Amino acid sequence: VLGGFLAVTGIPLNLIIAMAGIILTGLSIDYGIYAVQAFQDGPGSSIPFAMGMSAATTVFATAALLFSKHPILFHIGLTLTVGITIAYLTGRLVVPALLRQHASKNRIILLTFGLSAAIVLSGCRSFQTAATPELTEQLRQELALWQQQSPQQAKFQAKVTLSNIFASIPMLVVGDVDLDKQTIVLAGLSPTGAKLFTITSQNNAINQLKISNFFPEKHAKILRDLHQHFYHLFFFNTPELPDDFRLCDRELTFTSLGSDAKPVQYRFSGRPLVLAAKREKGLLTTRWQCQYHTIERFGRYWRPGVVTAKLAGSAFRCDLDFIRFTVLTQPPPNSHPNPTSN
Repeated sequence: VLGGFLAVTGIPLNLIIAMAGIILTGLSIDYGIYAVQAFQDGPGSSIPFAMGMSAATTVFATAALLFSKHPILFHIGLTLTVGITIAYLTGRLVVPALLRQHASKNRIILLTFGLSAAIVLSGCRSFQTAATPELTEQLRQELALWQQQSPQQAKFQAKVTLSNIFASIPMLVVGDVDLDKQTIVLAGLSPTGAKLFTITSQNNAINQLKISNFFPEKHAKILRDLHQHFYHLFFFNTPELPDDFRLCDRELTFTSLGSDAKPVQYRFSGRPLVLAAKREKGLLTTRWQCQYHTIERFGRYWRPGVVTAKLAGSAFRCDLDFIRFTVLTQPPPNSHPNPTSN
């Protein structure tokens, strides 16, 4: 049932939802046991009231996570809230209905297993939408709208965490980006406000890298990798839709040319379409990837919210949370020549 809910709402199955499903199994399995016991006790049983109170308190607690902006907490709250609600309704409605049929135990088990399998298979399956000319034109119009709302120049502040299994490096990064000139300026501050570094680059080439005494010189590669994360995050976000694309449940995936004319795999989702992830694959591994957990609308422009970036050969994963993003210039409007009459 949870898989069906995800399919209907267009939420893709991810690792967090799968792990939260393990917790959900332990929380929801008791509702079926209590439902059988309540049926055996008869109409005067107090178990249904206890089931309702247990479900209500659990749902209220997990629903609080739905207001979190962090994608991990949100998906955990979503999985547990929906799962507990479904488990309670199943225990109160479905299980007693099956028991009232006076069917044999084996028939009940087979019926329950068959119903669960049908729901899981129908809910978790992704159906690819046929690429008709009308659909292709609609998708291209949505991508054109996305391109028009893409900022060309902006100032930003982002909470950045470089982490692996051994260490975590938090910092605040203040910067400017200009897509027309292909320039990036970054300045890193420690949690105490000490300046760590400054980076200026153009055309993905670092022109200047200054490291303060608060940041070890031997970790200069980490800063170069950080610059690559920002470069991949901001640039090549407005690809053209090729004829060969895949659309499943409002999730559009296709491959287009990115940096250095190398193919980049894009994933757009939602209505209207917004960028969800992109990556450049090598022969055996992924060279780099960016996952946009949230894309926020600010006026007529989009801006990144929470982003996770990875780079092949880098020892750290980069998690970014943009707390300020100011658009400085507007993208040039699409100019069309006025028709002239002879």
